[in-house]
Amino acid sequence: MPLTKPRVALLAFVLSLFMLGSASLYVYWVVQRQLSLEGRNLCSTSALRVDVTPATAVRIVHEIGGDARAFVDLDDFGIVRAFVAAHPESFDYPHPLGSQTKPLAAHSAVAGNRVGATTIGGSQFVLFGSERFSLVGRLGMGSESLLDRSVLIADEEVFARSGVGGTVVIDGARAVRRLREIAPDVRVAPMAAGASDRTNVDVISPVLIRLGVVGEFLGSVVAGAPMARFVAPWVRSCIVLGVSWRRVLLQVVGTLLMCCLAALALVLLPVMRVSGRDVAALAPALAVCMVFAASFCVSSKAALPW
Repeated sequence: MPLTKPRVALLAFVLSLFMLGSASLYVYWVVQRQLSLEGRNLCSTSALRVDVTPATAVRIVHEIGGDARAFVDLDDFGIVRAFVAAHPESFDYPHPLGSQTKPLAAHSAVAGNRVGATTIGGSQFVLFGSERFSLVGRLGMGSESLLDRSVLIADEEVFARSGVGGTVVIDGARAVRRLREIAPDVRVAPMAAGASDRTNVDVISPVLIRLGVVGEFLGSVVAGAPMARFVAPWVRSCIVLGVSWRRVLLQVVGTLLMCCLAALALVLLPVMRVSGRDVAALAPALAVCMVFAASFCVSSKAALPW
């Protein structure tokens, strides 16, 4: 075996730290994004107030596509709103960290913790007027959320017939550019900053995330080099003794996989508990594994027969 068990354990532990750090950065990014949405009443920094009828807004959202979405007030206080999106299931609304959530679908709703729900046949519903909407999740990151009294109803028919008195907001990363292409004569105005324009969210957090990504990348590169130095003498000895290079390669790859799998096992449980079983949280950890493996291969290239 190219590495002794203590060295395998040490490298797996070091690699698991970098993997855990990368997964934590992902969770931190998700939390900051949801806090920003919560502070802006579910709107991003790209949101625009538009002077169109709700029915026209529905058509514009579907023409824009992607992550385009629109909101309209259904009451005088902006507490109950209708929601329409090109892909409503992809809207990651703010929810308690670590909780299981269901995606928004047609004729469904999400509501804050202080909004009562009606249970019918074992399922929860939110009532609005004479209609009921399936409650698929709770809004807000905690019990004292800014959205604890809010209701968001995902239904195109309710949105379209909401009347012309409500404020229509169109949101999405491409909304501004595409809106001007589709409807150049529509009057638009930027949304108010809201409560999310805090220094730690708007300035420091993006910098920390970028620095963290760079640190994780460099750390995983550095972590792969010692393993290559540990393995290189064993590889050279095998080549001198005439051992088949295929056998050497299988041994080295097996040891590399052992380190990566052991590290993944160490981070799997804590990441899944914190992220609410969000499988995407493992993607940065797997990326660290790949960078680690690439660093190992590059560092040991001189000793291997390829």
